[in-house]
Amino acid sequence: MRLDRIRTLILCLSPLLTAGLTLSAEAEHDRGVTLYADGGYRGNSETFTDDVNNLGRTAFGNDRASSVRVARGCTAILYGDVNFRGRSMRLTQDAYSLAGSAVGNDSVSSIEVHCVRDSYDVDWSDRRGVAIYSDADFGGRREIFYRDDNDLRNNRIGNDAASSVRIAPGCEVTLYSDKNYLGRYAVLTYDTESLGRTSIGNDSVSSLRVECGRRDRNRRDRRDRRDRRDDRTAPNSATLYSDNNYDGRRETFYRDVPNLARTEIGNDTTSSIRVGRGCRAILFDDSDYRGRSGVIDGDTPNLQSTAIGNDRASSMRLDCGRYQNDDPRYGNGGGRGSVTLFAGEGFGGRSESFDRSIRDLGDSRIGNDTVRSVQVAPGCQVKLYRDSDFRGRSTVVINDTANLQFTPVGNNQASSMEVDCRRR
Repeated sequence: MRLDRIRTLILCLSPLLTAGLTLSAEAEHDRGVTLYADGGYRGNSETFTDDVNNLGRTAFGNDRASSVRVARGCTAILYGDVNFRGRSMRLTQDAYSLAGSAVGNDSVSSIEVHCVRDSYDVDWSDRRGVAIYSDADFGGRREIFYRDDNDLRNNRIGNDAASSVRIAPGCEVTLYSDKNYLGRYAVLTYDTESLGRTSIGNDSVSSLRVECGRRDRNRRDRRDRRDRRDDRTAPNSATLYSDNNYDGRRETFYRDVPNLARTEIGNDTTSSIRVGRGCRAILFDDSDYRGRSGVIDGDTPNLQSTAIGNDRASSMRLDCGRYQNDDPRYGNGGGRGSVTLFAGEGFGGRSESFDRSIRDLGDSRIGNDTVRSVQVAPGCQVKLYRDSDFRGRSTVVINDTANLQFTPVGNNQASSMEVDCRRR
């Protein structure tokens, strides 16, 4: 008799227990990003709410993720290597299987997690558009735009006030630093918690264009192709494109970029580039200005034939100083750069390019006693001196040299230099 009562009690409680387990499992996915060892959200799992630079130090482990759940309001950036390096991909929704993705199965070694409060979510079910916020992480004043606006001064959000953006599925927004769609710009297609990570920057938006749907996108593509015939990148900048012939995703930069994985254009995607007049871009195939590099000092519709190649750029240095100053200490004010000096080994660190001899590097931006590596244009040579006025111990460099340590001048010793390109 007692056994029958126990059985009855178990049968009555079973639905409640099952519901409790289901709610618990669902609650796990209501926050952060959950990695699973098997596809289909199965196997061992762990939920992360903060960045992890090495999954090998977690209970989940390194190179194990095969599927991912991303909670509402969160974004995950998965990296193939530790310290947020290597191949990467951005997720704003669940991934049933990572097989065939940019990172692949059993390859995730570090992860960035960005989550925002649900109270700032926008319901796009009635009409799609773009929500602009005055604070980062979708906070502060908010205004929703469904069409272009050439001057934000009279809007609730105001001029030079935008710091984060929410974008409806299928839409894109182009943000401009000046009214009437002029100045620096950034093209965004996904929610961005901080515009400080983009080429436009925080508190800089003065006008914007909003486009949603395939019809608008096709019209934009046709207009862009027409405009590109006369397109010129703004001075002091470089624009990277994901496709050849200045097509696909694009982003304009006005400063060095140590990790393209954290930008709109992304890591290992650049196939063509426009370089502003008087500038040169140095593209590296690893983050933090490391690995193979290529110097680009003009518009290049296809990077395949360059030293860096297509779909390999992971960081970029932008040098516009030598053409923007007519002072002879900085070059000839408009010629092709012949020699580039770097403050770091392996063509890293601060850099400056020159087209003529420099009597005292202490008067240049790169500075005195700072040079560790040198790039030399074909047909040129540079003679480095330890002292100013072309005096002291010297060494002649005719090829790119990643480390001056074992030359007569050595690292952090150059104080003047003679540039000779008569061999061209």
